[in-house]
Parts: sequence; structure tokens; C-alpha cells
Amino acid sequence: MTLIRFAKWDEKVRQANFKRFKSIARTMSIHNRNILNYFNNRSANASTKSYL
Repeated sequence: MTLIRFAKWDEKVRQANFKRFKSIARTMSIHNRNILNYFNNRSANASTKSYL
């Protein structure tokens, strides 16, 4: 997943106005670079692994 695809997903979640998804989207927005780094490079650090 690229940062652009994540941004599009994030925008759709915000427009859908589902409370539970907003919480997930907020967490993903805070940690998006670390999370996407794992999927793009299969490398992570301890803080990233705690979210996956």
C-alpha cells in the first residue's frame, strides 16, 4: 500500500462517518509511515510491530 492509496482510504473513511472507523483511521494516520514501511519493505521496528 502506498501513501497515496492510504490517503484515499483515509478520506473515504472520514466521509463515511462511521465512529469505529474514525478511531482506526486516526491511529493509522498517526503511525502511517511505520505501518506502510512494514508492508512495503517487510521491515519494522518494535513500535510498528505493536500495532500489527
